Amino acid sequence: MARWSREKFTKEEKEFLDLLDEFYKKGGTKEEFLRIVNRALKEWLKG
Repeated sequence: MARWSREKFTKEEKEFLDLLDEFYKKGGTKEEFLRIVNRALKEWLKG
């Protein structure tokens, strides 16, 4: 993921980047990340 000056991010974007950093520091993988995101998007689309 490209990094830009954090001051250009919204609060939600900064929170996402912090969570993503923590996820990878704790051993999360790209595959696990995609599974989590896909599951969340499917739930959201169901309404």
